[in-house]
Amino acid sequence: VILSDSMEDIINVVNQIKPDILLLDIRMPAIGGDEVVKKLKANTETANLPVVLFSADFKGELMAKVAGADAYIAKPFELKDLIRTLEETLNKYYLQ
Repeated sequence: VILSDSMEDIINVVNQIKPDILLLDIRMPAIGGDEVVKKLKANTETANLPVVLFSADFKGELMAKVAGADAYIAKPFELKDLIRTLEETLNKYYLQ
């Protein structure tokens, strides 16, 4: 698990670390998680990285869909719901 409070260099971090999945808040300083998803999905090297967006924004689910996120979870959420969402998303990518 790698934590960050800034998304400004996320493409480089993702290319360096090669995570199995990315969990992003839609509302982040400087660049939001939805914008990060758009950049990742437009990049051939990161397009297949599963991304889960979360937010307390009432438009969060729509924003996640428009951005191209693989899943969305509304805040506040229960840990079991987060785990289920992550498992389902990972299964779609890695158990095909």
